[in-house]
Amino acid sequence: MQTIVRFSLNRDKGSKLRNALTPILEGAGIKKVSTGTYKGDVTEAVLRNVLAQFWNAMGAHMGPAHLDHFWMYADNEDAPKRGLETDPV
Repeated sequence: MQTIVRFSLNRDKGSKLRNALTPILEGAGIKKVSTGTYKGDVTEAVLRNVLAQFWNAMGAHMGPAHLDHFWMYADNEDAPKRGLETDPV
């Protein structure tokens, strides 16, 4: 599944939180491609596990850094397509 994760952090002095989150993504094959942007091709099971680890690490961080935004795109090209264009008339 093609996956893109993008996030930004506020008040991440010394990049402590980013340095805790990056190995979680990269360890699963979701590699950094630019500032705050990671991209990879992973299975749905791996993606579920990575997201759980990511949010657990985010929740365990004692600050002062905090999440500004999180954006994720995942496209499973093998999944059946559903929508008006494929529904029988």
